[in-house]
Parts: sequence; structure tokens; C-alpha cells
Amino acid sequence: MRLTTIAALLLLADSAWGMSVDDAYASIPHRRTVFDRRAATMPADEADALQRLFAIVDRAIVARVTKSGYEPLLAELRAFDVPSRLRRVHTLVAEAVLAEHAYLTRNEPGAVQTASARLHEAYAELMRLFPDESPHNRDAFFDYLCALDFL
Repeated sequence: MRLTTIAALLLLADSAWGMSVDDAYASIPHRRTVFDRRAATMPADEADALQRLFAIVDRAIVARVTKSGYEPLLAELRAFDVPSRLRRVHTLVAEAVLAEHAYLTRNEPGAVQTASARLHEAYAELMRLFPDESPHNRDAFFDYLCALDFL
């Protein structure tokens, strides 16, 4: 892990007022199904990237609930280089997080709908890319993205 990523994670943890991921999910409330990297049927580089992307999504949920910590999160999303098959999913999730930030900080009209649409698209893309993934991991795809969705 690069030093800038570690620094961003530390800043994010500090700015999120100490709220845990579990506390954030409970406050929504939403079920949390953790992606099982070891059981994934996809190539290892894609499973590793999804594990990292979903960790970012978890932190985005904390940022949404605490209304803080978006800057290092957005920086990490911008710096995250994913395998080519996951680029669209990554872009959609990044656009959703950016839209949620715009809504929470500037009350930008349409931002919640934009974020929701991007998360629905990301979920559809994951299901298209990984139709043979285990039911547990397919549930995880849904839960991460649904928990991040305001709608």
C-alpha cells in the first residue's frame, strides 16, 4: 500500500469522528454482507480490486452518515487504478460518491438521483461481469451499493 493511501486512510478515520463501519450501517439501517475475497471465482486481481473498492464504499457510507471525510476518500478513489474490466464499476462508484458529496455539502439539485442511478448501474455491471459469483458475494455487491444509495 502506498504511503499516500495510508495517509488518506488515517485522515479519513480521524475526520469520520471515530464512527465504525458497523455503526454507520446500523444507523441507516442496512444489512452488511462482506465480500468474501477467498471464495471469489473471478481472477485474483479483480477480487483484490473489488475488496479494496468495497472498503472504500464502506468508508463512503461512514462519510455519508457523519457528513465528513469526503476529501481523502475522493482522493483515494481518484488514485485507485483498477483492472480494465472493473473501470466502469469504479467510475460509476466514484461518480456516485462525488454526487453524494455535492448533495451533502452544496445541496446540489439532482445529486441524490444521480448518485442513485450510478450505483444502480454499478450493480448491474457487477452482475453482468460476474454472473457465476457465489450467492454470498452477489449479495455483497447489492448490500455495499444499496447501503450507499440514499434512495
